[in-house]
Amino acid sequence: MKRVAIAFLLMVFALALHAESRRAVARMWRGRVPHARADEYQKYLEEAGIQKLHAIKDNLGVDVFRRDEGDTTEFVVISYWPNRDAIHAHAGADIEKVHELPRDREFLIDAPGTLKHYDIIDSPPPKRVWKNADPAVDCAGASEKALCAQLLAMRDRDQQARYAVNGKDDTPEIRKIDTENLAQLDAIVAAHGFPTKAMAGMKGVGSAWTIVQHNDLSAHIRYQPMLEKAMQAGDLEAALYATFYDRLMTAQNKPQLYGTQFHEVNGELVPFPIEDEAHVEERRAKMGLQPLAEYTKLMREVFKKQ
Repeated sequence: MKRVAIAFLLMVFALALHAESRRAVARMWRGRVPHARADEYQKYLEEAGIQKLHAIKDNLGVDVFRRDEGDTTEFVVISYWPNRDAIHAHAGADIEKVHELPRDREFLIDAPGTLKHYDIIDSPPPKRVWKNADPAVDCAGASEKALCAQLLAMRDRDQQARYAVNGKDDTPEIRKIDTENLAQLDAIVAAHGFPTKAMAGMKGVGSAWTIVQHNDLSAHIRYQPMLEKAMQAGDLEAALYATFYDRLMTAQNKPQLYGTQFHEVNGELVPFPIEDEAHVEERRAKMGLQPLAEYTKLMREVFKKQ
C-alpha cells in the first residue's frame, strides 16, 4: 500500500489544469531606445506594461529581453497566449497593431516598434512557482503584525522548499526547515499562546497549521488540542482541521473521521478506513468539505496525472 501526499496531489492537479491552457501563440514586440535612457525605460516598461500583462486573465506568461548595442538598447517583450482569440480580447480587432504605452514615443527611436505573432510548435509545461505572502496586505488586520509576518515567512520558506522538489517531504533540507519552523512555532506559543485570527490573521493561523502538519506525530499530538480550540473559535478553517485530524488518526492506525486521507491499494486510490462511515457526509458538510464521492473522484483524477 502507498500513502498519498494529499497536498502534493492537489498541487499536481492545479498544475495539470493550468497545463490544459498550453502556450499556443507568442506575441513578440521589439523596440529600441537610446542607451543613455535604457535603464529609465526598463523601469517604465515593467511598471506600465509588463505588470499589466501579468494581470490579464488569459495571459500565460511574459519574457522580457534587453540587448545593449553601441549607443542604442533593444528591448524584446514576448507574451504567451492560449490562442488568438485571447489576444483579440486583450488587444482588440487588429492584433497586429502595436498598443503603445503612454510614454513610449518619449523613449523609442523607432516608435511604436514592431509586433509579430508566432505559433508555438513545442512548449514545456509551466514551472510551478510559490508566490510569497505580502505582509502589508495579509497582515493588515492583525493586531500583532510582526508575529503575522514571521508566521507567513515561515510558511513561505516551507512552501518554497517543497515547490523546488515537486512536493517531496523527505529531503534533508526540508526536514531541516520543518524542524526549525517547529522550534520557532514552539517559541511563539510559549510567548504568546497559539496564534489567533485577531493576533495574526487567518493566514497567520493557517501558517501555524502548515508548520504542525509538516512535522512528526509527536508534534501532531501535542498541537491537536490547540488546533481544535482554534477551529472551534473560528480562527482556523474547519476543513484544515479536518484534514489534520484525519492525518493524526491514520498515522496511529486509527479510523479517520472525515475521509480526507487516501492510500493506494492494488493500483487504486481509496480512503483509509472511516469511523461511522454511514454518517461521514454529515461530518464533512459540517466541516465545509465536498461530498466524499466527489472528493474521491477528484483524488483519483489527480493520482492518474502523477
